[in-house]
Amino acid sequence: MLKEAEFIHCACYYRTAFTHLHQGYENAENTRNLDELLQYHSELTNLGAAYSRPVVTNSSLNSKMGNIVGLIAEGKDRKVVPTFYPDLDDMLNGGLPEKTLTILAAEVHGGKTQALINMAHRQAQNGKNVLCVTLEMSEMDYMHRFISLISDIPLYELQDQDKSPSVQKRLSTFQSTWADNLSGQYGNIHIVDHDDGEFSAAQLQQHILRYGSDNIDIVYIDYLNLMTPSVPFRAADTYATAKKIAEELRLLAKKMSIPIVTATQVNRPGMNTKLEELDMNYVSESIGVPATADLMLFLAGRDDSGKKHEGEKRYKIVKNRMAPFTDSIELFYTDAHTLKMYDSSEMDKWLKDQELTRDLMSRETL
Repeated sequence: MLKEAEFIHCACYYRTAFTHLHQGYENAENTRNLDELLQYHSELTNLGAAYSRPVVTNSSLNSKMGNIVGLIAEGKDRKVVPTFYPDLDDMLNGGLPEKTLTILAAEVHGGKTQALINMAHRQAQNGKNVLCVTLEMSEMDYMHRFISLISDIPLYELQDQDKSPSVQKRLSTFQSTWADNLSGQYGNIHIVDHDDGEFSAAQLQQHILRYGSDNIDIVYIDYLNLMTPSVPFRAADTYATAKKIAEELRLLAKKMSIPIVTATQVNRPGMNTKLEELDMNYVSESIGVPATADLMLFLAGRDDSGKKHEGEKRYKIVKNRMAPFTDSIELFYTDAHTLKMYDSSEMDKWLKDQELTRDLMSRETL
C-alpha cells in the first residue's frame, strides 16, 4: 500500500499526465497521430517516474583505475556544443557540454533574449540544430530577430517593412542568396511558442522527442521564471518552485544528453548593484536556481557605469563547472540595429557591422 504522501504525489502526477494526454487528443488533426499520442503518454509517464525517483548509476572506480588513460579519454569524448564565441569558449573548455544546465541572469530588458538568440544563431550557422522555446514574446518576434541576424537587415525595418519598399527588395535579394549559398550550411532552428506559466520540462521533453533527440544539439528556453513544474506540488514559496523547475531542466538535460540554456532575472537589489559585486545571491526568487546550474553568467545592466563604449555589454561568469574561470569581467559588443553580438576578439567584425547598418540607414533617408 502507498503511504499517504506517496499517494498524493502519484495522484497529482497522473492527473497532470492524463490532462496533457487529453489535450493531445483534442489537438490531433487525424487518426494517424494515435501512435504519436500513445508514445507521448508513455514518455510523460517515464518522465514523471524519473522526477519521483533518484537517478542511480553504478560504476566502480577501482575497476576503471587499471586503464587510467582510457578513463581520461572517455571524458575528452564528451559531446560539447561550442557557443562559437572564441573568448567564451576558451573559458568553458570548448563550449557547453551535454547533460548540463546553463543560466544567464540580467535585469528586466537587460539583454537576456538577445544573448540567447545570438548564441543559437551562431550554433545554427555552424550546422547545429537548435530548439528555442519562447514564453515571453511571440514566435514571429523570434523569427524577426533571427532573420535580422542572418540577413543584416535592421530589426525595426523587418517589423515595419510595409512602409519601406527597399526592405522588400533587400529581402528578395537575400532570399535568393540564402537559397543558392547558405541554406545547406545552416542548421535547423525550431521555434516553439508557449504561454507563460503553462510550460514545463515534461512538455519540453515531448518537443525534443517530436523532432528526435538525435536531431537537437542544444535547447534554449526564454525564460525559466515563466515555466511551471512538471508535477504539481505544494510549494511553500516561489523559492521552492523556481528551484524545482531548475532541477527538472537539469535532469532532462542529463536524460536527453544535451545542453539546456535558459535565463532568469536579477532581484531588485541586484538591479542597483555593480557587475563587479553581483553574485548568486542576487538571482531573483531563488538561490536554488544557480545552485542547480552548471554554468551561471550575469549580464551588466542597461545603466552600466563600467562600460567604455556604446554597444558594449559586460558580463561575468559566477559559476563554472566546465573550467576554473570565474569572476573576471568579459565583454560582448552589440549592434543596436540588427542586435548582433560579438566578443572582444571580434572587434573588427563588430566595427564592420556598425558601418554596414549605418550605411543602410543613411540610404533609407535619401
